[in-house]
Amino acid sequence: MHMPTLVQRGGALLHALRRRFPGLRKLHVARMADGSWLQLSFWDSREHAEAAASEVFDTPEMNDWLAQVGEFAERA
Repeated sequence: MHMPTLVQRGGALLHALRRRFPGLRKLHVARMADGSWLQLSFWDSREHAEAAASEVFDTPEMNDWLAQVGEFAERA
């Protein structure tokens, strides 16, 4: 199972995003029944979430992490 590896590598992502986007509380990763992955972000407020929404997927750390998720998905 790749979940422990993703969680471990997600720590760096969480720290980077918290530095850039105030209000980020935690991230969760879930594997769906169809084999896809779902990443959930929990924020202090809707305002914090909306402020980050347009930029969060453009960060290098998020791109690196999503590439790893994609790599694991291809292996499954």
